[in-house]
Amino acid sequence: MAVEISKVSKNGSALNIEWSDGEKSNFNFFWLRDNCPTAHDKDSRHRMFNILEVSTNIEPKTYKVNNEGKLEIAWSEGNHTSLYEQEWLRKNCYTINNNKKYVSPYQFWDSSLQENLKSISIEHDEILNSDEGLIKWLELLHYKGFAIVKNTPVEKESAFPVLNRISHTRETFFKTLLRL
Repeated sequence: MAVEISKVSKNGSALNIEWSDGEKSNFNFFWLRDNCPTAHDKDSRHRMFNILEVSTNIEPKTYKVNNEGKLEIAWSEGNHTSLYEQEWLRKNCYTINNNKKYVSPYQFWDSSLQENLKSISIEHDEILNSDEGLIKWLELLHYKGFAIVKNTPVEKESAFPVLNRISHTRETFFKTLLRL
């Protein structure tokens, strides 16, 4: 069963929403008006409403959950009524989302990593010869910040086959291979 709005109340410059699961949301009037679903073009998603056209006194004249289950707000300015899907409000609720603990996908490393260098190592040929190897290498770079590529050739331009696995190389004014 989806989480639903249990209660809506006005408090200062915000609407407070109590949800059926006990969570509470606080939506600023300006934020609600600026994020009104009808404030965007349906096809291009271009914003059609200019928040600078309303005063600092904007507030809901009326607000309720209508028969379709949407939060309906009639605004004090602009003769406009906004309709918000409950699911959208919950998904975009900054008060609930800001209270969630952020878990970084990145793996920090320290001196203990040297005890397990195998976990950040990959064979050069594995990168070249399999998509799984390429993905493993890219994930090491993304999540750990670096990787040890073993048995890499040392000949001039030997890096190009690996580079070409992730992108094409572009020639510049300094040629493709630049010696520093």
